[in-house]
Amino acid sequence: MERPPPSGSEGNPSISVESEVPLIAEKPFITYVEDGGKFNLVVPGVESGTSGVAKPMKNATVVPFESFHVTDPSDTAAVINAKLVEGLHIVVTPGVYELEDSLEIKQENQVVRLAAEHTTEDNVVWNGDRGTTFFYQAEIMYDCMEDEWLHSCYRIGEGVKDHKATGLGCFSYFRDHAGSCAHGVDTGGGSFNIDKAASMWLNGFYCSD
Repeated sequence: MERPPPSGSEGNPSISVESEVPLIAEKPFITYVEDGGKFNLVVPGVESGTSGVAKPMKNATVVPFESFHVTDPSDTAAVINAKLVEGLHIVVTPGVYELEDSLEIKQENQVVRLAAEHTTEDNVVWNGDRGTTFFYQAEIMYDCMEDEWLHSCYRIGEGVKDHKATGLGCFSYFRDHAGSCAHGVDTGGGSFNIDKAASMWLNGFYCSD
């Protein structure tokens, strides 16, 4: 029996309903085992053709924290990349990281927990083909001092031919300067399957575009 959509979702552009997700993995999460006093990271398994409430422990892998490097905001990209080369997974603690280079994940099955908001350029750039995103949101940088912010919350890279995304939200709060932003979601002029993408001004100076 097919699940009915949430009440009010039919014809309502602010509500996104997907009857089935072709491929999904829940976010990793940390657990603490009192017997022995150890932390573990639980990595949920990849599921296909799912709907309804997630079951994060199904097909999950439990990784002891001895296999991780827990970052500090003072870490440089070189320090974190060296830990990745050693084969360690990465847990990124909250903070402001002034990274001079990209993080390079070259080994299979490595885990890096990241969130992208308030970056000085694009929050996310998707360069791979046949990518799919369900329900994404991000805020652009607060402290832009330029008259025009030339980046986006979510950008599909040049050369991408096939991409699907549904339920995208880009939120602006220009705290220090009245500017404009051309794109919340930037497709580069390509024709992609983008459903229910929205931009919203939260507070501060109004984003004029």
